[in-house]
Amino acid sequence: ASGLLATHRIERGERVGIAARNSANWILAYMAVTLAGGCATLLNGWWTGSELAQGIKLAGCRLVLADAERAKRLDGLEHGCELVHFGHGYPAAGFGELLLPQAGELPEVGGEDLATILFTSGSTGVAKGAWSEHRAAVHGAMSYAAQSLMVLTQMAGAGKAPMHLDAQPGQEIRHQIRGPHLFKGGFGMAVDVTADAGHPVDEIGVSGNRLAVGFEHGAPAF
Repeated sequence: ASGLLATHRIERGERVGIAARNSANWILAYMAVTLAGGCATLLNGWWTGSELAQGIKLAGCRLVLADAERAKRLDGLEHGCELVHFGHGYPAAGFGELLLPQAGELPEVGGEDLATILFTSGSTGVAKGAWSEHRAAVHGAMSYAAQSLMVLTQMAGAGKAPMHLDAQPGQEIRHQIRGPHLFKGGFGMAVDVTADAGHPVDEIGVSGNRLAVGFEHGAPAF
């Protein structure tokens, strides 16, 4: 956030694009934009170069944080923004100049400030951007957390809540959790773990193990 403010003079509410594949650094980029007071504009990582350029121009981005693959797709295309490259390795190497010590106070943002822009699928025409304020983004996150807690509580009451996974070193296991039918088709979570020697596999706090979690659910029933 400090790097965006000091180097690129991000203004409160300014649309800042993120064009990259999923990674931990994508999350850090999102947090940096919003902490700097900007509006994280989430460009679809599967888009072609022309689709990326269209999304950038539609949102009015002056700056886009892009990984190498997305930046390459934009080569030779008119998009009218500055591309700042970042990688998917350790943050110190991935973000380079953007990693600056915090200088001064970060801007204060309120519930009515813009937080993010998501894009429609574009299946019936050109993709359109839909913005959310910080209040809506926090409400969505809290609603999801409350729903997850409710599912866990119900499963624990039924004696079906998994708390610990036993695995031998190097063993790959797949653990599926099936919850109540809050959605048509039910609610599910799949946990893939590769165990390392000397480290217990704990679903909540994994240390020394490689963990991948995926969620599977049907369409909302409401």
